[in-house]
Amino acid sequence: MDKKPIPVSKSVVIGFIVLSQLLFQFLIQIYVIRSVGIGAETDAYFASLAIPMMVFVVTSTALQSVWLPRFSKTENDSNSLHKELSIAQAQAVIVTSVAIFTFAFTIPIWVPLLYSSFSEHQIVLTKKFTLVLLVGILFNTLSALLTKALHVKNKFVLVEIIILIVTIFSLFMIILTLPHYGILSVAYVMVGRSCLIYVIQFLLTGRPVFRFKESSNDYETWKLMVPLLWGGSLFKLSPAVDKIIASYAFTGGVTVLFLAQKLMSVIASVLERAISVPTFPNLNRIAVSSQYSQLKKLYRKCIFKIAGITFFLGIVLYVGKSVFLDIVIISLGISEDASYDLWLMCILLLGFLFVAASGSIASNVFFALGDTNTPVNVGVVGFILGLMLKVVFFLKFGIHGLVIAISLTYLITMIMNCFFLERKITFVSSVTD
Repeated sequence: MDKKPIPVSKSVVIGFIVLSQLLFQFLIQIYVIRSVGIGAETDAYFASLAIPMMVFVVTSTALQSVWLPRFSKTENDSNSLHKELSIAQAQAVIVTSVAIFTFAFTIPIWVPLLYSSFSEHQIVLTKKFTLVLLVGILFNTLSALLTKALHVKNKFVLVEIIILIVTIFSLFMIILTLPHYGILSVAYVMVGRSCLIYVIQFLLTGRPVFRFKESSNDYETWKLMVPLLWGGSLFKLSPAVDKIIASYAFTGGVTVLFLAQKLMSVIASVLERAISVPTFPNLNRIAVSSQYSQLKKLYRKCIFKIAGITFFLGIVLYVGKSVFLDIVIISLGISEDASYDLWLMCILLLGFLFVAASGSIASNVFFALGDTNTPVNVGVVGFILGLMLKVVFFLKFGIHGLVIAISLTYLITMIMNCFFLERKITFVSSVTD
């Protein structure tokens, strides 16, 4: 028997908690910018987030996509879930460690190459920040798996409360350490945050022991994961490409772009975790039970709901321009020109917001149907097309052209994914009938 969808009241609670934690994360960025100021150091710090974030998104997405269907099958069997977690975590350590060591040992090569427009001081800072942040990726990836396991046990609220409490604690730690140890302390605190969240989740899931031997011999999982890793690595390079291109704009351009993407990502995360993520277990169950008409109806409903909310937010952002500018100038202490750039970038990133909040729905349905190749292939095509658009638009219209290209890339990829998903569901349904 299928589980009932999460009640609206519970979704509201989850949305509020997620919004709170993400606002505190944003407050961390605001505090850093107010303390250090928009300039060379903040550009170096935000640029250093690109590769570690790419590694995390690629590894966690691949692992979650493969393991969530398996976790869902064990929702009523704690022992089986515990065993699956042990194997999944071991695979996470293997995959993530390879990526971390590869980027860490080659950092003297790729940082100066990617950020050739940076000064020598910025290059040194970017290397230091990146090395520290790479360590946190291991804990983030492991935590992502435990989060999915806790979701299967219907502990959505508990997961978000943990992240909120640790995030608030991290903000206070940054307030204490930044004035004395500089911006590098922010990177250390963020790694500590990742570690603490993982330890708490590890205890809540019954301390699953890592089973490296079984994980290495789990050929079926590796077979599903490999295309997601190599294809995802290419597609998830997009944020890194954005920062690299933006580094050729005015000083502070990387920081302003990061703030705009961060702000829209905060909203997208709230929508995704309040609307999209809670439907994943149900989508998997419906797919397993071959209720394809219901599957199509549910995934469409979620996407249309997020589209409506995005449209409403766009109107609010446009109408409330003057209020937005005043808040930004007061809170960040930046110039009127920089605040206008931030507002305009947020408007231009509405397409990014919509896809960031809803894009995982279509991908999750593909994975539930046992198809890991189509989303990867679409992602690769989207990345190549997006790279061309970003370069052309940046050369023609500057950093605002880059932002337009970012939204276009996400929207085109989303449209392609939905097109092929509709065909996939129709085909599978006809074969079953």
